[in-house]
Amino acid sequence: MRKYFYPLLMATVILFGVILVITPYVAEYFFPLSQAAYQKPNDTEVKRALSDWFGAKPEQISEAQAMRRRLPDGSMDWYQFSLPPEAVKRFIIESRLQQQDLTPELMRQHFLDNAPQIAWWQPQALQQQTYFLGAGGGREVALIYNAEHQHGVMRVYTRQANTEAKRF
Repeated sequence: MRKYFYPLLMATVILFGVILVITPYVAEYFFPLSQAAYQKPNDTEVKRALSDWFGAKPEQISEAQAMRRRLPDGSMDWYQFSLPPEAVKRFIIESRLQQQDLTPELMRQHFLDNAPQIAWWQPQALQQQTYFLGAGGGREVALIYNAEHQHGVMRVYTRQANTEAKRF
C-alpha cells in the first residue's frame, strides 16, 4: 500500500494542475467574456450623455450611437455622433484637448485596439489627419471630428475612481 502512495499523490497533483490550466478555456467557451463585457445603451441615454459632454441640446445631436465595455480598472466608452462644429470646438477648448497628428499607429492605439466589433465604429472613415487627446479627472478622451461633415467619434477611458461621473 505504501508503494502506491507517492505515485497516486503525484497523479493527483498533476490532474489538479491540468484542471486549473484548462478551466479558463472551458469557462470562456460556456460564458464568453467578449460578448458579455459590452453593453449598448438606448438612444436617449446616448444623446443625454453626449449632450452632457458637449454642452449641446439633445436635438442638435443626431446619428448618436455608443458602446461601453466594463474593465477591471474602469470602463471604456465609444461614441459616434453628428453635431455642429461650435459645440465640438467649445468641448475641445473647455476640456483642454490637444490636437495631434493622427498616424496609423495612433489610430490603432487610441481608436481600434479593444474596440467593439460593430458596424458603426469606423473612425478611419472620417479620413482626418489629426485628432484631439486629453486626460484629467481619471479620464482619457480621444476625439476625431470632421467639421465639414459634422461627424465625429470619441473614445473615453474612465478609471475606476470616476466611473460614476459621466454615465449613460
